[in-house]
Amino acid sequence: MYRGIIQHKTYLTPYLKNEIGTRSLSNPLNGGRIYRILPAGAKPVTVKLSDNPADWIQALGHPNGAIRDIAQQLVVDAQRTDIVPQLRALLQQQGSIGQVHALWALEGLHALASADVLPLLDTTNAALCRQALAVLPSVMNPAFAKQVKDKIAAAAVAKETAPSVAYILPFFAKYDPSGAKAILTSIWQRYPNDKVIADAVISNVADKEQQLLTAITTWNTDTNLVVRRRLEKVLVDISNHRKARLDEALIKEYPRGNLLFKTICQTCHGADGDGIQSLAPPLNHSELVTGKKERLIAIVLYGLTGPVQVNGKLYKSPKSTAICRALPATMSSPMAISPSCSALSATPGAIKPKRLRKAMSRPFARSTRAVRSRLPWRS
Repeated sequence: MYRGIIQHKTYLTPYLKNEIGTRSLSNPLNGGRIYRILPAGAKPVTVKLSDNPADWIQALGHPNGAIRDIAQQLVVDAQRTDIVPQLRALLQQQGSIGQVHALWALEGLHALASADVLPLLDTTNAALCRQALAVLPSVMNPAFAKQVKDKIAAAAVAKETAPSVAYILPFFAKYDPSGAKAILTSIWQRYPNDKVIADAVISNVADKEQQLLTAITTWNTDTNLVVRRRLEKVLVDISNHRKARLDEALIKEYPRGNLLFKTICQTCHGADGDGIQSLAPPLNHSELVTGKKERLIAIVLYGLTGPVQVNGKLYKSPKSTAICRALPATMSSPMAISPSCSALSATPGAIKPKRLRKAMSRPFARSTRAVRSRLPWRS
């Protein structure tokens, strides 16, 4: 940036104000937003590209990357297909910095052929090979897929090009699913502890992450493999996003139930309903959710104390001292219970519908204790 101050002066601490003054970070003013950084003693020369396509071809090999990018853009924007032969000639110049730009200029002109790409896959220049792999989807077809399969597999062996192979495998899989799967497997088995390669592999298996995790754990039970840990994190993120989308829809449908869950249930049972260690058992996946609804309604209305059994585990004090307190009288009116609280813990006994309806018909002004005494599991 053109100055050293990036905060509003209102929020500057005394220390920062002192640093700004000492180091003159408030200057220069009105000098543009970006500094132009040059080597010491260098004398910059302004390069102007003419409308002559021959100048564009020459500029594709310019030492300045910005000039090369502008020249490539001019070629593509002008759609000058008449310079395709010159671009192909530049593409074949081994060691030229303009090879990559010639490659993508041909792609932008829709003039790139499979024969242009094949030699680049055999190069020892890893950077150029990565560009050739990236451009493969533009020329991929059934016949070319068979021709290039071995070259893709060979590029998957090298650590420098393996990530690029993983990224383009979904396009190759359209023509050879089994071959793409075999290459992908060889990549994560060869580099199970490389973060970059692990992320490239995971990006390849959208909606099939669980299948990949199963394959990895079957191959190697080591829980510290980088590819496994990063995949497990992705699965957790996917699950959380799905829950978030579901929760948003449920909140709109059951706003009152959501409010009740947050104000009454969440404190002990957790925001996700998975319970809190040494405080309360989980609500999710409880047997009650598939049981009688009358029992669930009674627990929400009148509360429940333990011990109780949830998912085959017995919860005793203090975990079940107050598993679900009765709702306050001000919240006893008919409502929609939040599905987040739809898996409350199982109770020691069943509630008979008639008894429940009879209890629910009584004025709620009576004490909770009096109502509880009439429930079936109370003596």
